[in-house]
Amino acid sequence: MRRAVSLAAALAVVLCGAGAAAAEPRSRIAADGAVELYAGERVTLRFTAAGPPQLVKAEAAPLTAANPPKPGQGAFPDPPAGAVVLAAGREGGQLRLKIESGLSQAFDYRARLLGAAGEVAPACTALPLLASYEQWTTPAEGVRLSDFRFRDTNEVVCYPAGQPPLAK
Repeated sequence: MRRAVSLAAALAVVLCGAGAAAAEPRSRIAADGAVELYAGERVTLRFTAAGPPQLVKAEAAPLTAANPPKPGQGAFPDPPAGAVVLAAGREGGQLRLKIESGLSQAFDYRARLLGAAGEVAPACTALPLLASYEQWTTPAEGVRLSDFRFRDTNEVVCYPAGQPPLAK
């Protein structure tokens, strides 16, 4: 009897473990075209001439994926040509965003923190073919990016919280 109980317990552990797959990413494109990106996730986007960005891929990522590189770390893979890779992470209670642009044009966007705060956050121009970084001290689950607007120049403009991008 004892052996049967042990075998049943082992089988239950195996079956429960087999069903425990990694959680699906929550990051997505919302109905209004905004990108909702959560800490610990990475998305790859493509932009079309008209319309909202298209989600190519959403996946889990380390919370450190949005950290700036440390000196001497070596080469980093380039983002796919014509695409933007966004990663959200957290360090020391601060939400971080890494934007890796494979686009040939700079762009502006609005940022709103997701979670209890829900506040509009400052954001700076993302430059073409480079990585850009943002960091917010307000605790948040993630960030909602919207109002993407391409720029004719590579001038970096940082918009204070609540101020929309003005570039077309």
